[in-house]
Amino acid sequence: MNNSRRRFRPRQKSNFRRRSNGVVHSNGHFQSNSGNNSFSRNGSMTNPFNIEKAIQKYKQLAKDALSSGDPILSENYLQHADHFMRIIEDKIDVINNLIDAGFPRIEVSSFVSPKAIPQLADAATILENVKRNHETTLAALVPNARGALRAVDAKLDEIVVFLSASESHNKKNVNRSVKDSLLGFKEIADIAGKNNIPIQGDIATAFGCPFEGNVSAKRLAEISKEYKMMGFKGVTLGDTTGMATPTVVTEAVNAIRDMVPDFDITLHFHNTRGIGLANVMTGLNLGITDYESCFGGMGGCPFAPNATGNICSEDLIYLLHEMGIETGINLDQLINVAKKVENLVGHRLPGQVMRAGPRLLKYSMEDVPTAIGA
Repeated sequence: MNNSRRRFRPRQKSNFRRRSNGVVHSNGHFQSNSGNNSFSRNGSMTNPFNIEKAIQKYKQLAKDALSSGDPILSENYLQHADHFMRIIEDKIDVINNLIDAGFPRIEVSSFVSPKAIPQLADAATILENVKRNHETTLAALVPNARGALRAVDAKLDEIVVFLSASESHNKKNVNRSVKDSLLGFKEIADIAGKNNIPIQGDIATAFGCPFEGNVSAKRLAEISKEYKMMGFKGVTLGDTTGMATPTVVTEAVNAIRDMVPDFDITLHFHNTRGIGLANVMTGLNLGITDYESCFGGMGGCPFAPNATGNICSEDLIYLLHEMGIETGINLDQLINVAKKVENLVGHRLPGQVMRAGPRLLKYSMEDVPTAIGA
């Protein structure tokens, strides 16, 4: 097989929360107005856009404090408003950098309830202000019909729905049975269909559950069949707990293909037990061309004990390029994104290539000490 002619579609997950020095702002809910709100190429604002309640509230409090003769309190409120503005600017800047690097698909945010997760309440604002083009699909998680309507208003390119393969993890993760989750997806599918928005169906804990153990390949195939019947474009098998192995991956892919032929399969691995890229190699041998990853190896699941991040985007792209597989993604630009995000979140990320660089990266001999003696 001539690997240089194979084309891959890596899928970048880009959700991240900027470090906030331990301060949690429960009212950090942002929303954009329609209109000519624009950002410059480097992600800084050229026109102020209407970010919803939190920023306006703090600015008003700052004015009130200044009017009452308390400039110190006024400055404190203005710093809160600036904090929220910078978080959104950082997110938009990172997504724009990923678009520039050549990613064909980016999962940018989630349309969950702003009250449940205030950090993701800026989804619509982000979509309105990133550099949209016809080469990059912008996707987001949508948990329910209300989220689907928000996604439609934000002109989302692709909706992602998700459930867990095991009943126990689905209960922990979304407080629903698998059957109830599937019923809820039908309402989302109806909204998406009326607005010509494709849906990708994710299955979490696809390769094992931390509460129940093994997940049968047959169950994955049955859920995939339900997805296809609802008109979904494909299924993503999520290794939420890092329990995937080459053998388990092979069984899952073959079972789905037997029961649901001509249904696109995407693989989403975590590197919890250090074999994320080994599982990618298995997927390649099975002919799978779509993979999800995250810059720097970020990620994890609060409802999966000891879960670690996704496989690292830079490590994955490096592997594919060294195999002669075309991705259309600029590795150097991607490494720069990972380093930028590491600085934003304020802690070391587990990615390897972001530190070592490409294989043929050369160094000056003057930068390396010479052995003494002999």
